[in-house]
Amino acid sequence: MKIPEPRRGLSLLVAAGFALACIAGFILLRATPKPATPTSRPLTLTVWHYYSGLTQRAFHDLAARFNTTEGARLGIVIEPHSQGDIASLADMVFRAARGDLGAPNMPDIFAAYPDSAFRVAELTALANLEPYLTPAEQAAYRPEFLEDGRMGPDNGLVIFPVAKSTENLFLNRTDWDAFAAATGATLDELATWEGVVRTAGRYHEWSGGRAFFRLDSPANFILVTAWQLGEMPYALRNGRAEPTLTPRLARALWDTYHAPFVRGWYAQVGPFCSDDARTGAIVAYIGSSAGAGYFPVEVSEGGAARPIDCDVLPYPRFKEGEPYAMLQGAGLCVVKSTPERERAAARFLLWLTAPDQNLPFAALTGYLPPAKAALNEERILDALPDSAVTSTQPAVACSLRTSLAMLNDMRLTGTRPFAGSYALRERWNTLLPKLAQEALEERKQRTAAGESEETAVADLLSERAFEQWYERLRRESAAALGQ
Repeated sequence: MKIPEPRRGLSLLVAAGFALACIAGFILLRATPKPATPTSRPLTLTVWHYYSGLTQRAFHDLAARFNTTEGARLGIVIEPHSQGDIASLADMVFRAARGDLGAPNMPDIFAAYPDSAFRVAELTALANLEPYLTPAEQAAYRPEFLEDGRMGPDNGLVIFPVAKSTENLFLNRTDWDAFAAATGATLDELATWEGVVRTAGRYHEWSGGRAFFRLDSPANFILVTAWQLGEMPYALRNGRAEPTLTPRLARALWDTYHAPFVRGWYAQVGPFCSDDARTGAIVAYIGSSAGAGYFPVEVSEGGAARPIDCDVLPYPRFKEGEPYAMLQGAGLCVVKSTPERERAAARFLLWLTAPDQNLPFAALTGYLPPAKAALNEERILDALPDSAVTSTQPAVACSLRTSLAMLNDMRLTGTRPFAGSYALRERWNTLLPKLAQEALEERKQRTAAGESEETAVADLLSERAFEQWYERLRRESAAALGQ
């Protein structure tokens, strides 16, 4: 049977309709942005960090979660790599930035403290992350946490806050209670530096010559003392620092650190403050809130161990000073590259520091989360691992409570890096205890040779001795700054 041919008019109508559909479809495809999906070629970003143990595992787990969720949606893959401790990481990044023979290529993102980031920025450009954040996204963070990551002539946001810490006064509450019961000493006396010194002297006398106190970071002590008294130890002029260590600031450092050390009221025996607390060499110390997990749960003396309780108090202030305390903690820097890679890095950092991801990570390390919504005592304590709320690490919860209170009651401030700031901090951290230890050993030698302790101490803490110490501190500070 002959099949009849379709009518010509109908054929033309169908063909025209099909052509219009194709054109419309083409226009629609051109007008719709191509989404970043797992089928797209992903953008891979390498991250160098210094985390180890449980902290490293937690960070790598977060990176893996990002890669399968937000990263998969945006077409971003994060590859984290540990470079050892913070010093090894800083050295590795510095050698890579300098292009040393055998050094690896720079990562896309790396962890750094401000001084280390500044050294790297002198060799290779770091991205200003501010253009990749909306005003609402920036407003979600504590302003001082963001401010701590600003540097450079444009005051750009170069170090993104991941977790922050401050300094607390850690106290062996068991030994303190015995001392307080016998002498009437109160915890209120530890709220000021003047009270700390007086209490250290009373404890030394009551205990038969034992030390009471130790500082973890002499450099931090110099800086916070300067902020509290309004007497900066250096001035920045034309991008360079000049020492401006005033007699008033020097006298405060002498009276609060050097003199009680020489008298035997302070001590520095082991590598870390927690070591001296563990051996009973001291009862209290100033240390980083991030190190709360290292506070001992027992003291070992003479081959015997005894359990102790802990207490964590706010950083002391000078009676006539302002309530400043140190804000510290490494953040993440992004190496300057293309807008696409920098934007991808910013998306990862925003995801990483959102409360749902950041709270468990920050709590595990004893740090404070940077987002305002996460800085809630109940939420932070709920996120703590079991070890931090049991007898294993009881100081962690105490430290977090105290640090949260300090956020409201004190002014937490970080240090702005500059040319020579890293060397200056290193010099201060070694010089102050070195000078104090030398004077203490001289006192011991003189008393062993028959001189009375009163006479030896009076000479070692005389006005002449102060002037010599002050001159040495000024000279060494200038040398560290290349002057």
